[in-house]
Amino acid sequence: MTALAAFVGVPNDDNATEQTQTTAEWNSLVGAIGQTPTMYQTYLDDTHPISEWLSDTAWDIASWRASPWLAGLIPIISMPMTISGDNADADFKAIASGAWDSTITGIINAWAAAGYKTLYLRPGWEMNGNWMPWSVTSANAADFVAAFQHIAALAHSSTTASVQVVWSPNEGNYDPGVPVSSYYPGNNSVDIIAIDTYGLPVDSDSTPSAVATSSSVYTLKSALSMAQSNDKPFALGEIGGTDGTFPANLASVVANSGVPVAYMALWDAYAGNHDLEWSQNPPVAAAWKQAVNQIIGGATVTSDTISLVLATNDAAQQPTFIVKLDGQQIGTSTVTARYPGNGQTFTYTGDFAAGQHTLKIDFTNVTGHAHKGVTPTIYVDNVTYNGTSYLNNVVSIHIGGNTTVIVGN
Repeated sequence: MTALAAFVGVPNDDNATEQTQTTAEWNSLVGAIGQTPTMYQTYLDDTHPISEWLSDTAWDIASWRASPWLAGLIPIISMPMTISGDNADADFKAIASGAWDSTITGIINAWAAAGYKTLYLRPGWEMNGNWMPWSVTSANAADFVAAFQHIAALAHSSTTASVQVVWSPNEGNYDPGVPVSSYYPGNNSVDIIAIDTYGLPVDSDSTPSAVATSSSVYTLKSALSMAQSNDKPFALGEIGGTDGTFPANLASVVANSGVPVAYMALWDAYAGNHDLEWSQNPPVAAAWKQAVNQIIGGATVTSDTISLVLATNDAAQQPTFIVKLDGQQIGTSTVTARYPGNGQTFTYTGDFAAGQHTLKIDFTNVTGHAHKGVTPTIYVDNVTYNGTSYLNNVVSIHIGGNTTVIVGN
């Protein structure tokens, strides 16, 4: 069965604003595609020295634990294969010699100790892209392969977690002198053959139906063919884009290939200088929803859903609220529906566990200009949890105030 993965930003338990934004983007993605992903992308930081990667991982795990919507999801760990500023080939040789072993195994063990017994590891992703510090060249391709093979051997020998190793080049042809086969680590080291491919505004030259014209070109079709010829599952390691035609073309090529798809990983976030947030763009969101259904088959993943129906006495005041479940923030937004007569629905999803939960709505502030004599007010018209209503009467909240509702059973 094909799994659905996602990336909407980095959960950050140390920054309430970032955590709020990431949670809101997650809810937007889930609402747009009508499914809850079971996997989530996380990235080790190549600007940090190796000596900090274990503490980075501990912070990452803590932030996941502070995000109810990440409960039970499987991590896809993208691991750099050099540190920014280092000589890539020197780091490849260091990895192959075992110099990074304690850090690599420590990262796997840390996730396993936190309860994540199934992991996906993407060493040196997009290694054929010239923007990566670990970019392969004709001079270092062999050392890249040796380093990747060493990482894979460590991952496969783990006794704490089951680790699938993903080889994930980017779509394109960035160094015509480097054949794709020269940096493929081999079937013993690779569990899944993937491709990172985007529509606009990232890969303006990306056409899902394109056929490779030389040995150094990596396209969606050549990736699928490579997976099939090597008897490996295929994955869409990173996909996204705001071009509404791209998802349908992508899905058509993948679905018609007949190649087993391990997972597809949707990006709905900023990426460098590119705005890849598409879930709040209805036509593009509809296109991605259709693509997901075509590739995955409309699989439904069980999750809990909270829906709030809110309104305000003056939308010009832009009243902002925060939603917390059992003390953990799960979302924030601004009410624009005018009371009475209108209601605005806000939906939050996640695996919130069985039993009763305390739902709290805090009216935090207003950013617009209030009309003279108007007391800023948010009206809570309804609160539902998994389809059951838990509010009998409309509740009004003044600025700085809150209301609490017990949901679940």
